[in-house]
Amino acid sequence: MVETVSARRNLYPASPLHLVWVVPLCTLGLGALVRTAAGEPVSLAFVLGGGGIGVLAGSTGAWIAGRIKESLKKELRTRSRELKSSRDFLEKLIESFPGVVIIVDGGGEVIYASPAVGELLRIDREELVGRSAGLIFSGGVTEFETIVRRVEERGGVVHDLSSEVLPAGRGATPVEVSARLLTDLGQGQEGTLLVLRDISERLLREKREVDGERLRILGECVAGVAHELNNPLTGVIGYLQLAGEERLSRTLEDTLGKAGKEASRMAQTIRTLLGFVRQRKPERVPTDLNALVEQVCEFLDHQLAVNDIALTLEMTDLPRAMVDPNLLRQVMLNLVKNAQDAIRESGVGSSITVRTGRIGETFLIEVIDDGPGVPTEIADRVFEQFFTTKPSGRGTGLGLAISRKILEDHGGELLLTHGEKCGAGFVLRLPVPEEELIAEREAAVPPRPVGLDILVIDDEKGVREYLALVLESEGHCVRIGANGRQGLDLFEERVPDLVFLDMKMPDLPGCTCRERMIASRPSMAGRIVMMSGDRIAENGEELFLGKPMSPDEILDQAARAMLVHVT
Repeated sequence: MVETVSARRNLYPASPLHLVWVVPLCTLGLGALVRTAAGEPVSLAFVLGGGGIGVLAGSTGAWIAGRIKESLKKELRTRSRELKSSRDFLEKLIESFPGVVIIVDGGGEVIYASPAVGELLRIDREELVGRSAGLIFSGGVTEFETIVRRVEERGGVVHDLSSEVLPAGRGATPVEVSARLLTDLGQGQEGTLLVLRDISERLLREKREVDGERLRILGECVAGVAHELNNPLTGVIGYLQLAGEERLSRTLEDTLGKAGKEASRMAQTIRTLLGFVRQRKPERVPTDLNALVEQVCEFLDHQLAVNDIALTLEMTDLPRAMVDPNLLRQVMLNLVKNAQDAIRESGVGSSITVRTGRIGETFLIEVIDDGPGVPTEIADRVFEQFFTTKPSGRGTGLGLAISRKILEDHGGELLLTHGEKCGAGFVLRLPVPEEELIAEREAAVPPRPVGLDILVIDDEKGVREYLALVLESEGHCVRIGANGRQGLDLFEERVPDLVFLDMKMPDLPGCTCRERMIASRPSMAGRIVMMSGDRIAENGEELFLGKPMSPDEILDQAARAMLVHVT
């Protein structure tokens, strides 16, 4: 409006040409009036001259007014074209933006949505306008209000918030949210500008990077795994052969005890290996950090010894942390192995120290070596993706970047420090959970029941006979099924109190048997303990036994399954 008025003022001719016609006209008209009032004669020439000039001046004025009008129309057309061009440009800019732009008024109602909203939410932009912004997010209105509150707390703008939206006819889609407060939407109204970006592909790519890095490290540890299995296996075979041939220098109980100890060592190595390679949804569970660190160090013990690197563990008694043990185990494996590689490749240093501790509400795990250290000029880059100091083909440059991301997802951080004797140090910081939360998630093993009717179904003769021996030693009545079909027949013949069921059998898979049992007797849900030799318990899966299993593990599972039965 200001520009239009200014333009109009500039078009009115305040020029010498204007004065040439207007001033004589005013002078002649005024002179005629003065003479007539004084009674003086006014000549015809004077009148005709004045009239002619007046006519001429009037014509000139009309011409000028017409020119002004045409100029104004031209100016308006120009301004309209410019405004339309600007609007078209902004619309194209928004359409090409790699995200969805949404404007929400102060009442939480959508007043604008960019065309890309159709691709993300599977809904026409016209249908979204006028509806509540809570319909966009999987968390509903509460999620939207949380975003607005964070924007207000951070000075009016936030970036990179994680959330989920609900496209029509599809499951939740992860998005990255940027938001800004809008202070004037017209008539003094406020609102919120949202920019949503679909990050499904990015998260999938990151997951592949994590899995790839884990498998790369495991591939390099194959020699250590073979060592950890073959050594105790030698002891097991040797002790059992000696016992069978009765060529013993000690008691049978002592010999078999040593064989059992070596076998348990093998079982723990296999479980650790499965924990690394198992594809599972991340979930935080109460975890003994000291035990986790010991597992990783045992896993790398052979490699460290071969490279003549001393490993020292300094443990402090700690309450359990709420972490995903598989992901944290990967971080620890990466850090210890990086320290080993730095010492081996540089020829500098000979020791690695792993230390656990706690300061206030923070758990600390330190991995410190006396190797060559990290040069100051690259210290700021070690956590960048694909940055590595290793030779080509020896490293991906993803290990530390992935490790830091894992720690951040746990509400912690991964820091680079200097070693105590030069070298390098990495510090993992994790929040200490509330003791009440741990107590809720870590249920104590209930008292062991006696006198139960138990059905054991497993196609391996040695396994089913072993379970029967352990369970009968506690006073339980045990029936045995050699395969899935036989087990189902025994189940229908007399419904047991509890079932131990192998997952993989040649005739019927254990999962199929379980489904049929529960369909026939719904009360059996929660009374069937699944068993497997090639997997570990999933997150939150309590009624599961991984082979091999100890007598205590078998009896504890029976107690958990029958907790409802005895109460």
